[in-house]
Amino acid sequence: MSDKENQQDDELGFQTCRKCGMVFANIEAFNRHLKSKHPDRSVKKRHQCKLCDYSTDEVGDLRDHMISHTGEKRFVCETCKKAFSRKGTLIIHERIHTGEKMYICDECGMKFSQSGSHKRHVRVVHEKRFDYVCPVCGIMFGIEAHLDRHMASHTGARDFQCEECGKRFTRAENLQKHKRTHNDEQTYKCDQCASVYSQLSHLRVHINMKHQNFPYRCSVCEKGFASTTELQKHVETHH
Repeated sequence: MSDKENQQDDELGFQTCRKCGMVFANIEAFNRHLKSKHPDRSVKKRHQCKLCDYSTDEVGDLRDHMISHTGEKRFVCETCKKAFSRKGTLIIHERIHTGEKMYICDECGMKFSQSGSHKRHVRVVHEKRFDYVCPVCGIMFGIEAHLDRHMASHTGARDFQCEECGKRFTRAENLQKHKRTHNDEQTYKCDQCASVYSQLSHLRVHINMKHQNFPYRCSVCEKGFASTTELQKHVETHH
């Protein structure tokens, strides 16, 4: 099926994906969604997966794809022991522990450890593009993951359950944070004082609150925030 057949325009010019019902404010966001969520597999390439309809011209890509079937995670972080299926993903993850931030915003100087985070920051904070539209209430988001979280407020779905206590969550990351309360993990240490945290986000908030005084500021109203997440939520809600 072609991209045009997957697409449905409405009277506001929004693009609706016929496959999953997601709504997008512009064609660029719609095309990004199609590429990541519904890749065209009708054209067969040289190397074919024996378990599904995936095919590729690169044998290395096929090897990477097979991990989605086997679930193998061979690459382990020496700091926190988290395992990954790809070495490249591990390298990006390790920047959490080293603090390396090689991508710098030309507009405000904010630094990022991942290229994707840098691009999202520019798109949402500086270009003020809110590409993802809730098909239920029409609220617009700059980041697709924020729309996914928002949708749980309509469906009430709690698909992620703790195996130890049975508590259920709407988001996988909330389940992972909850699991640390059972094993009392403490892996993130402040390099400016003796504080230790089980979650990286808590360490970042601590540093910003105790050592940096709200460094993330809204370019519209100049309100300060302790984390980029709080800043992004503010921008999406108020601007």
